[in-house]
Amino acid sequence: MKQQSRSTGRSRPQASIVGGFNIYHDDKNRTIYYNRLSKRAYIIKPNDFNTFRTYSMRIFLALAVIVVLFSFSDTFLANPLFAIGVGVLVFVVLQVKFNGFLNRCTSIANFDTKHAYGYIQLLAIEETRRIWMKILLFTALAVLVVYNSYQQQYELLSMIITWLLALYAFVQVIFQFVALNYKHAHPDLDLNFLMENRPKDKKVRRKA
Repeated sequence: MKQQSRSTGRSRPQASIVGGFNIYHDDKNRTIYYNRLSKRAYIIKPNDFNTFRTYSMRIFLALAVIVVLFSFSDTFLANPLFAIGVGVLVFVVLQVKFNGFLNRCTSIANFDTKHAYGYIQLLAIEETRRIWMKILLFTALAVLVVYNSYQQQYELLSMIITWLLALYAFVQVIFQFVALNYKHAHPDLDLNFLMENRPKDKKVRRKA
């Protein structure tokens, strides 16, 4: 799939692009969240981008709560199950609210991810220099957090959280390499039309 775009008149503010593992964009310029468990797809409107971003970070927010509780109170260190319980509660609340949010979104029947642009394509449209920079940064993050965990002699639970963070950084490195390979294999990839999220943006889009 290849898209080309051109603009007419003066440039105007444009909505940002939402990306993620389960986010896709089709030729109709719709942002689509695909739930791989339920096999259902939902259209995320531009006005709901910020709300969706918040809910999509529910796992990291729950982990952040656990880390903060461990960092600022010896009570939670003595009773780690309580801190973990609070983190789980945060996740459950956000998950319930996220499900309610999706129920208000328009669903798409028989959505095929092969006919849409996904996470790798969005990463691939970035400059090669920027991709390499993210590879270096994520690699450094993974190495530093693991090294620091051994230097500080973390407890088992803190060690597990640290390794999860390192694993996330390592996975991101893999995705960046995959995107770099995709970029080299598809040098003409152009997804500028994805910025046409606002009706007031007077742009003309055509297929090559």
